[in-house]
Amino acid sequence: MIKGITYRNASNQICKNIAREPMNRDEAVIDYTLLENNNNLYSPFVDLKNYEKEGIKAIPILIARGCTEKCTFCFNNSNGRFRSREITSIIEEINIKRKIFKTNVFWMVDPTFTLREKYSEKLCDAIKKHCNGIVWYCETRSDCSLFLLKKMVDSGCISIDFALESGAPHVLKEIKKRLDLTKLKDFAINSKKLGIRSLVFVMYGLPKETFSDFQETMKLLYELKPYLYTISFGAALILPGTEMERNAIEQNLLPENFSWFDKNSDIPQWKGRMSNEEKEKCYKLLCDFKKDLDKEPLVKYICKTWYNLTRVENKSIILFGGGSHTKFLLEILRKNKLDFPRYILDDNMVDIKIDGVEVISPNAINFIDSDIIILSTDTYPNVFDERCRELFQDIEIIKLYKTEV
Repeated sequence: MIKGITYRNASNQICKNIAREPMNRDEAVIDYTLLENNNNLYSPFVDLKNYEKEGIKAIPILIARGCTEKCTFCFNNSNGRFRSREITSIIEEINIKRKIFKTNVFWMVDPTFTLREKYSEKLCDAIKKHCNGIVWYCETRSDCSLFLLKKMVDSGCISIDFALESGAPHVLKEIKKRLDLTKLKDFAINSKKLGIRSLVFVMYGLPKETFSDFQETMKLLYELKPYLYTISFGAALILPGTEMERNAIEQNLLPENFSWFDKNSDIPQWKGRMSNEEKEKCYKLLCDFKKDLDKEPLVKYICKTWYNLTRVENKSIILFGGGSHTKFLLEILRKNKLDFPRYILDDNMVDIKIDGVEVISPNAINFIDSDIIILSTDTYPNVFDERCRELFQDIEIIKLYKTEV
């Protein structure tokens, strides 16, 4: 008998074996030295969180399993055990993987990396001493001290995720989320100041949460907005083995004939005080918030590029393309009090002027009396690039469209 597994027998009955004894996490680590001359057989790389746009990949390093917190929605505490590895074993694995996979980018896998401050401080000290030069990401808590946060950055931390879940204190109490909302903003500010990109987790439709409660969440999110990199969100789901699942069974909230072993069943949402229409509103509000956040890097990129070209290099600029992105670009320039382009070139000539800037057909001019043409379109940018280079061969052309950032 294999301990710790659940399976279906020949009669299609579900069988659950007795639990296995806890494993020694350090003894269970894979011997990666076996791959030293065959690292093409296995690729451990995953996207580095909050650096997906840059295409940076990271290698996971298991720090701990389980969780000592009691959040009702989370499966990390479902078996009641928490196990962390010896720091010397973690350091050894990092350095082996650095050598074999030729990387300095890692993901420290631990659902609450900063919960054990003394342990985390020692780990950061060891990383700085023995793994100097690496960068890494982790999931953390917002009650992390500034002292530990600085140690994390000093040892290479560049990216974190942390959970808000809800901005309503009574909802946090209901889901047993031990969180001091008064510390949240300082944590986000300090992370931003130290150069860490941060993602915040949010849920809606939680037990005893109303739409009015969710509006408190949105209010807090907008206070945090200047300091966040992005957001991850979703409806409150009932996951197997959680206290939320046990409560759902007691309250008869699971769909009729629901089974975790039915591959065609969706993961059920918690049926609380919100209507489906209100949940849809929550989803739309969070989508709009994320869109605003995702624009921030683009806006900064545009402002920096435009400022350097017009103010530092003293270049005169015209735009090629009269679509929605040009209007978006001009709005950014106006809000940030930057110089407008001399005019806009557009084959379609739908508008005579856009935001006060004259629109001219490229075929109507014989020469360009400007230093740079900027392609301001996110539709078929390569086609526009070829068209522009065909018309104007002796002028600098810069691509500036949404998909670039």
